[in-house]
Amino acid sequence: MPTQPIAVEANKLNPDTYLELFDFDASVILDKNGNPGTISYYTNTPTGGNMSPITWKGNNYYPLPFELRNVDNRGDGTAPNRPTISISNVNQFLLAAILSLGDLIGMRITRWRTFLRYTDNGSTPNSLMHYPTDEWIITKKMAHNNTGIQFEMSNPLDRPGLRLPRKQILKDQGFPGVSRVRLR
Repeated sequence: MPTQPIAVEANKLNPDTYLELFDFDASVILDKNGNPGTISYYTNTPTGGNMSPITWKGNNYYPLPFELRNVDNRGDGTAPNRPTISISNVNQFLLAAILSLGDLIGMRITRWRTFLRYTDNGSTPNSLMHYPTDEWIITKKMAHNNTGIQFEMSNPLDRPGLRLPRKQILKDQGFPGVSRVRLR
């Protein structure tokens, strides 16, 4: 089995700079006039004191102080935690979006994890070299003050009334090969 280059980089004695890049997709939310929100790209990784963006997959990820908490990946079948994201609100750039887009409820956040060398400006650019992506949807605004905003998020599959598979296979609904009789 060949070794993945992302794992090789992670296991080096001195790996390249680890990055977490976030897509804040509010395009699924409509404002009061029926216009969709936009997609914004941010990173919470310090960029060495300057405010220059990190370019990856053709998108500029701007530095923004925020913190992601309670993220876990469970494989035991139990429901995952509801992670929270706390975003700095010192310059109040999110205030207009929150007011016009209903507290950003329903906004999709995608986290990409990679190394600096694989970004568009890196030494070996490759947008396919990243860890598995994480996706969440903002379910509620928990706190909002002059210094920060805190949101609760959930997994896209963690929605009330969602059943998988979405269509049940029953004999009465057009699946003639399915019988209600159990064979023993």
